[in-house]
Amino acid sequence: MAKQRILQLNLDGTGGAFSLMYQLQLYLKDEFIFDFYWMGKFVHSEKSDDLEKNGSNIYEEDLRKNRLLGHILLPWKFYRFLKNHPYDIVHINADLAYKLLLYAYPAYKAGVKKIIIHSHSSGVNGDHKSLKLAMHKMCKPFLKTYANTFLSCSKLASQWMYDDQNYAIMINNGVELEKFKFNLDVRNKIRKDLNLTDQILIGTVGNLSFQKYPEFFVDIFKRLPKDKYKGIFVGDGPDREAIEKYVADNRAIDQIIFLGNTNHVENVLCAMDIFAMPSRFEGLPVSAIEAQASGLDCFLSNKITREVKLLDTCELLPIDDPDDWVQAILQTKIDVGKRTNAADVLKKKGFDIRDSALELRQIYKS
Repeated sequence: MAKQRILQLNLDGTGGAFSLMYQLQLYLKDEFIFDFYWMGKFVHSEKSDDLEKNGSNIYEEDLRKNRLLGHILLPWKFYRFLKNHPYDIVHINADLAYKLLLYAYPAYKAGVKKIIIHSHSSGVNGDHKSLKLAMHKMCKPFLKTYANTFLSCSKLASQWMYDDQNYAIMINNGVELEKFKFNLDVRNKIRKDLNLTDQILIGTVGNLSFQKYPEFFVDIFKRLPKDKYKGIFVGDGPDREAIEKYVADNRAIDQIIFLGNTNHVENVLCAMDIFAMPSRFEGLPVSAIEAQASGLDCFLSNKITREVKLLDTCELLPIDDPDDWVQAILQTKIDVGKRTNAADVLKKKGFDIRDSALELRQIYKS
């Protein structure tokens, strides 16, 4: 029996939403093949190569050179694409309602049977925030008209996108727990590669952008003993150059490592001692789940939904004053021995990627 193709939309090959869909595909590939359509140039990597080896098609439109014109042309381009490449199911992933509609409206007009929209965030990122927020609010009421299945990763993400949370189906951002289990040998190797001895390594994972509030992460290090603590940014993003300058201006250049993107986040998490995520907003960040699966002490912004707190070693803190975070960090006793069973606890709480895949399979087949 031929596998059914699902078209995944508004994913560029990077970020938490793409990583989630990539992991879900691994557990659904016996029945489904995920194809990807993106309005810009898709970022190719080991993950995308793996998807293509398993039969996925990746379609690019290169419409982001002039974003205003690109957004105007996208619905027409996508409609024509669907007429030439028919799909029964499209799955639109986005943080803002107008982005969802750019794909949902042409899909509706093209006669797609199941139009799934998936809310992954709870705020506005990037440039032109006021304009984006106005468009988001204006477009939200039309989502029910042009889509028929509504997904969300958390209560905050549901409220942000749908207002009425009752018709949204919640799917946990599960992770590959076995992969993220703490490994002492890996820890020792990565710390050696990073030239770390007995320093306490505090890390954060994510896009270097307004949403993640990287400046706050740097401000924490301005207040910590320089000889005892090191920081590491895992990921890249539009604000990287500005953050590197901010680090240099604050004389924290020897304290903070910019690792960039990696396909082996699980190894870097093993090397860390503390995970910090001072985000201004989130849906339900996959990287915070992965950090807990690795058994790390986690300090997260209280702007993130409380559903993210799965272990007692996770604490939500306000992002008004870095001193609150400094005090919490200074009081933390590092004990790698306690990290080994964390993934088992997360499995009991429903954050195994296999369970998330089963839920999504049901949605695709219903």
